[in-house]
Amino acid sequence: MKRVPKVYIIQEPLKRNPRTGEMEAFMDLSPASAYGDLEIVLSRGSTVLSPGPMIHELQRKLNGFTKDDFLVCIGDTGAIAAAVMVASRITGGSINILKWNRDTRSYISLKLEV
Repeated sequence: MKRVPKVYIIQEPLKRNPRTGEMEAFMDLSPASAYGDLEIVLSRGSTVLSPGPMIHELQRKLNGFTKDDFLVCIGDTGAIAAAVMVASRITGGSINILKWNRDTRSYISLKLEV
């Protein structure tokens, strides 16, 4: 049986609710599920200001990343750069990313090879 691809969302886009003070998701990422099962990679507390723990978390969460999986490049730019580096190291330089197309309101797949 063929493995269902995973769609790794680098960081869940959150913003603070002004009424409750709680952090809440503000983007609907469900259109990305057309490409595979969604998985958030970095926890809310992960920060590029502490690169060691963040890289360790990326390595742990992306450990099973394959050439058939996808990255959704949302979040801190440093976290995105680190996730792309970790994923490309795992696959030998080939990754798929999902890019949001505003016109069609859907994701398109781009293959990056280094």
